[in-house]
Amino acid sequence: MKDRLEDFVKAHRDEFDSFAPRPDLWQEIAGELEPGQTTLHVEPSDTSKEATILSMNWNVAWRYAAAVAMLVSVFITAWYYGATSGGKGNKWPQTNP
Repeated sequence: MKDRLEDFVKAHRDEFDSFAPRPDLWQEIAGELEPGQTTLHVEPSDTSKEATILSMNWNVAWRYAAAVAMLVSVFITAWYYGATSGGKGNKWPQTNP
């Protein structure tokens, strides 16, 4: 698969490089800078923090999805029976022992 992709990219390289900025774009950007400013200096943020990567396999994802589905179904069932009984307890008929 990788070879086919590389061959396609090599064969169509000119088509990928067709999106170039217009020639006067850099002149417009330079005009928006303050007089005497030649570069834009950006302070780096706190570099001591590293991004955490949340790795999850499909088994764990399916477990979470099943737990959410169960909670939603319990909530809907409780809401339905609470709404149909008028909030007055159990809607099932009472049986005499």
